[in-house]
Amino acid sequence: MSTLKFILVGMFCIAFAGCQQPARRPPVTTPVPTTTEGPLTGKAVVEMPIGVTGSDAIILPYSIQRLAGPFQDSDPFTRGGYAATASRAYDSSYTRSNSMHHVRWHNAVIQRPRHDDILVLQGRGVISRYGFLHSRHDPQEGTRALAIAFLVTTNDSNNDGYLDDRDPTELYIYEVATATIRAISPENSQVWSVSFSPETQTLYMSVVQDTNNDGRFDHRDEPTLYAYRLHTRDVAQPVLSEATLRNLERSVGR
Repeated sequence: MSTLKFILVGMFCIAFAGCQQPARRPPVTTPVPTTTEGPLTGKAVVEMPIGVTGSDAIILPYSIQRLAGPFQDSDPFTRGGYAATASRAYDSSYTRSNSMHHVRWHNAVIQRPRHDDILVLQGRGVISRYGFLHSRHDPQEGTRALAIAFLVTTNDSNNDGYLDDRDPTELYIYEVATATIRAISPENSQVWSVSFSPETQTLYMSVVQDTNNDGRFDHRDEPTLYAYRLHTRDVAQPVLSEATLRNLERSVGR
C-alpha cells in the first residue's frame, strides 16, 4: 500500500509541475539602426536620469528601441568599424572616476533647475560614449564633475545611409560652470581614447584620421594626440608641434 501511495503522490507532483506556467522573461529591446533618411521607427524611451556629481544637473538618455529577435543584432551601431574595439582597448584615464561609459543613445537631454533644457544633438546622430571629467579630490568637498564628455556620430562619411562605427566621431563637451555644450575635436576623424588630468583640467584624446586615404579609420592610420583645456573657447589642438614630430622621427631614423 505504501508503494502505491508513493506512486500516486509522484504522479500528482509531476502533473502539477507540468501545469505550472514557466516564468516569463522580459522582452529584450535594442536601439534601432540610425539611418540618415526616413523616420526611425520604434518605441521612444526616455531612460532614468543620470546624476552629475556636485551639480544639480541630470542627463536624460533618449533612444528609439524595438524588440530584438533571436538572431537580431543587439548593437546596430557596431558594423565592422575599428572604433568600438580601439576605444575599449586603448581607453585610459588618470583616475577610474574619469572613465567613459559605452552607451547607444539617439540623443540626450541635460536638465538643470533655472536653465533651459539642452539637447546634446541638434539633429540625427548616435551617442556612443559619455563620461564625467571630475575635479581633484578635496578632503572637505570630495570630487565634483567639471564637465561631461559625449562621443557622438553625426556624419555619414562613407555614404552608406547609416551612422555607425565606420563614420567619424566627435567629442562634445558640456561644461558645468557655463552650462554650454560644443564640439571640440577635429572634424572627419575618430576619437579613440580619452584621458583627463584634473590637476591641469586638460582633456587629452587620441584622434585618428584617414591618413592612408583608404576610406577607413583603422589601425593602419596614424593617431595624433590632441589636448583641450576646460573653460576656454578654443578647440582641441595637437599636443606636439610639427617641429617636435620631425625631431622625434629623426631620432629613430624614420
